[in-house]
Amino acid sequence: MTANCGPATLTLTMSLLFPSFVAAQSQDALARQHFDAARKAAGTEWATAANYFSMTADEVRPSLPSSGGAVPIEPMQVFDNLYLVGTTKIAVWTIRTTEGLVLIDAGGEPGGRAEVLLAGLNKLGLDPRSIRYVLLSHGHEDHFAGSKLLQERFGARVAMSAADWDFIQPKPGAPGNPDIPRRDLTLVDGETLTVGDARITPVLTPGHTPGSMGFIFTVRDRGTTHTAALFGGTMLLPSAPLPQVQQYIHSIERFREVTRGLGADVELLNHPLMDDLFVKLGKLKTRQPNDAHPLVVGEEGYQRFLTVMYESMKGQLARRGELTVP
Repeated sequence: MTANCGPATLTLTMSLLFPSFVAAQSQDALARQHFDAARKAAGTEWATAANYFSMTADEVRPSLPSSGGAVPIEPMQVFDNLYLVGTTKIAVWTIRTTEGLVLIDAGGEPGGRAEVLLAGLNKLGLDPRSIRYVLLSHGHEDHFAGSKLLQERFGARVAMSAADWDFIQPKPGAPGNPDIPRRDLTLVDGETLTVGDARITPVLTPGHTPGSMGFIFTVRDRGTTHTAALFGGTMLLPSAPLPQVQQYIHSIERFREVTRGLGADVELLNHPLMDDLFVKLGKLKTRQPNDAHPLVVGEEGYQRFLTVMYESMKGQLARRGELTVP
């Protein structure tokens, strides 16, 4: 028997489908609006970031540290009191203070080794025995694995948020991870850590992990002081669960507020994949006496970087059909 599909049936079908079609169209328009806002905020300075943060999960995945392909970078003094070691995918920033070294993250190599980190420090003339603290931005192994060696061999204090100390502990019934450092110092949101002449303020930025942290501290360039800010969990796959993305967006808003208040004008990342770091380092190598420091982006420039992150993640939610239409 052939079913009859008269005008009434067609009208009913269209009435059921039309709201979904309109909603999808609205989300598409909203996604374009937010991605356009990110590109506008980016200008030419942050164009790479705007492009990276607007990628789909499949486009982003090959760039992740877990995909391999990282190579050691040339160790380098970047500011009077700040050095860079690590790989092309995982940067370890080292602050030299009057009372020793403070590392932000420790990298991670199979078996908890830290050859790249130690070789970089030695090449820069920085004694690993003078490491006072290792501040972990979050509890992923590519950031904490090297810290256990520094803790056991050199007596470095390892610090992380309470949420991420819990996050890295083996789950009941799961095999233990030999690279997990001994639970040591707990960083508290907004509670400044003073080490010699350095003051480092941790800021909770959950989303990438439950207890991700950003860090704000001063750096010096030829005697001039600047405020550096590092958002500790910049990378988040666009396919992450909705609550995680919402938390991440809230963290960007919070970090924007804190860095604005503290006048951050230097942008740093521990995954230097989208801020043209290596282009800037190339300029730093050939910097002339009257040239501006290429990593000093200004207070307005730093805020635009965070705006690119914020608008892009809003666009990602809309692309998934999960952003509330105003």
